[in-house]
Amino acid sequence: MIDEDRIEPIDCFMPINLVYNKEGMILHVGPTLAKILDGHNIVGKPLKEVLTVLDDGRNKKASKDEPIVLGTPLFAHLNQGFSAQLKGLAKPLPGTPHYLLSLSFGLSIIEAVAQYKLTASDFAVTDLAIELLYLFEAKSAVLEETKQLTQRLHGAKLQAEEQSFTDALTGLKNRRALQSFLENLVKARDDFALMQLDLDYFKNINDQFGHAAGDFVLEKVSTILENSARKNDFVARVGGDEFILIFPSFIDKIKLIQKARDIIRELEVPIPFEGNNLSISGSAGITTTIFYDTVDMEKMMKDADSALYLSKEQGRGRANFYEP
Repeated sequence: MIDEDRIEPIDCFMPINLVYNKEGMILHVGPTLAKILDGHNIVGKPLKEVLTVLDDGRNKKASKDEPIVLGTPLFAHLNQGFSAQLKGLAKPLPGTPHYLLSLSFGLSIIEAVAQYKLTASDFAVTDLAIELLYLFEAKSAVLEETKQLTQRLHGAKLQAEEQSFTDALTGLKNRRALQSFLENLVKARDDFALMQLDLDYFKNINDQFGHAAGDFVLEKVSTILENSARKNDFVARVGGDEFILIFPSFIDKIKLIQKARDIIRELEVPIPFEGNNLSISGSAGITTTIFYDTVDMEKMMKDADSALYLSKEQGRGRANFYEP
């Protein structure tokens, strides 16, 4: 039997302990050790059935009559409950024929606290583990706050970058985004078509109905252009009523002209605005990379603009292909 008055201060100062007799039978389990055993009652069981001393060169060998070498630090793990490595030391329990094994978590303390929700009451008041836990919690809080701050800054950066590549009124990409997109296409050596589109009669809308009407028309035009684009196509607003469309891997002259005519046809459908029908049209110029031995973006833009100018000269509402 164990004298409870004798064992109470031991549980207070060494809550991760067990007491065993000379036959190696467990007589008492400390409160914190009982907690990490996760409901397994080991009192009355052989010590060797509950605890495995690690044979890794750090522990002295126990004899058949001595389940644990006394007075020598040992490393072991429980066969039930908490599976991480524990550090311990066994000594005779003064005034009794029994032995006391005091255990500690060592580097496994964080794992034990997380797994069993241990608190300060599960450790001796003088145990430095409490200070370590406070430091760990403080560090965790700082790391979490730093992580959240980093995520917010990253999100703000992405948002700022997206805004810098986006036309504020229409939501289409802008000239800066166009430049980046074209550079990537050129690096990839992909063939593509470039269509430059200007709105016809747009100035009349602004002059007659005001800029609010003009902005409304531009938003409707952006929707038409986006709906006409394929998944990998690129649509940008590069000026007041100037747009550029990029068609990767699409260089068929006849189909591109038809594409432009379809867009122009949709643009010519009157747009209702505050009781008025606003009428516009569009003129387009197209070129493709097949005309150039070395792709020069500035040259392509200039050639598409020349084809666009020809469309306007021919009466507007037309599309022309650049002819070298």
